[in-house]
Amino acid sequence: MAKQDLNTSLPVCLFFFNRPNLVHKCLDSISKSSESFDINLYIFIDGPRNKEDNILIEETIEKINSFDFKNFKKISIKKNKENKGLASSIISGVDEVMKKYGRVIVIEDDLEVTNSFMPYMAAALKKYENQKDIGSISGFSFAIRADSNEDAYFHPRPNSWGWATWGDRWNSVNWEVDENYLNEIGYSKKSFNELGKDMDRMLQGYIKRKIDSWAIRWALHHWKSNWVALAPYKSRVINKGFGNEKATNTFIKNNFHVKLDTSNNNECFKFPASNYVMPRNLRIVNKYNSNMIRLFQRILPSPLWNFVSKKIYEYY
Repeated sequence: MAKQDLNTSLPVCLFFFNRPNLVHKCLDSISKSSESFDINLYIFIDGPRNKEDNILIEETIEKINSFDFKNFKKISIKKNKENKGLASSIISGVDEVMKKYGRVIVIEDDLEVTNSFMPYMAAALKKYENQKDIGSISGFSFAIRADSNEDAYFHPRPNSWGWATWGDRWNSVNWEVDENYLNEIGYSKKSFNELGKDMDRMLQGYIKRKIDSWAIRWALHHWKSNWVALAPYKSRVINKGFGNEKATNTFIKNNFHVKLDTSNNNECFKFPASNYVMPRNLRIVNKYNSNMIRLFQRILPSPLWNFVSKKIYEYY
């Protein structure tokens, strides 16, 4: 199969830590999705917090080194000596790669991507590069029934499970978020929660240093800049980290019902012509992110949660 003409190579940041059992499934899915592209893969491995981490990280590195990277143009593997934490690891890793390419696709170790993930990301990055009110491209989507013939929709909330952006958007973020900064930008809890009722709760958790999240600051910058994010109706990503005790920020045991794109489509995506956010899609995504649904997700037994999650999809 001929390589896609992207003008320049497509850079991908991949972040690993202490879960060697996820390495090959994650890499294999990315490799299959990358067959038609010149991919420069930058792997970042965070340093250990303790002796147990050190052992698991060494196992993770062994898994990485044993993988066949034949479908990639270039491979770079970088291990941190010290533990930076997920937020600092992602910010510094994306900074490093962004300086070289001006755009980047970002994936974490607990994600598996579909065969159409890389074609979708490459096409969206090219199409919306010069539309400065579009902040990022999301590969993941909650289960939403499309009410048009388009493959994707816009939402003001970015998603951190397989995403992409451009240098001018990424470089404009102020990562030093505190109460003074919120006052400077005229922060409104009510307005920010229009991206989801959990947004202010997570932001306050970061400010009080109860959580270490780059994603909530990324979402805050989308809100401040009046940006929207593109998301597919059929998800190109599934998160396999739910219920894993070593997950950094995903402690909930039950994943959402997800409608995966199982096609091998690598061209002719039907993207929205405008950045209009349809009220229906806004309402559905916010329902999935509501505090009540998140509580149900946490406490319900898996079979019951699976039933509830599917009913949300069918009802909306």
